[in-house]
Amino acid sequence: MFSQIDILASFKVADSLISSWGFGPTYSRLRSPQPDARQENIGMAAYVDLLGDKLRLTLGKRAETGDFFGDEIYVYIGITDIPGISYWVNRTYY
Repeated sequence: MFSQIDILASFKVADSLISSWGFGPTYSRLRSPQPDARQENIGMAAYVDLLGDKLRLTLGKRAETGDFFGDEIYVYIGITDIPGISYWVNRTYY
């Protein structure tokens, strides 16, 4: 288990599918020490927000040397606006 902090610059886009994007550094720290593993790491992440900032797709890299305990490259798919998606689904399909 680890904690992660992202500091991402964000940019809005006037498009119907991609509504914003961003990138920046990340900082990860293991909560409990692991033998032969780096305890802290600085990486990078980039994201795109889709459908009016309702869904977010993030791609990141935690370690550059391969000695951080855990996955080095990750992909997150997140729901960033649950009330907005609920309203959009109700309005579109009901």
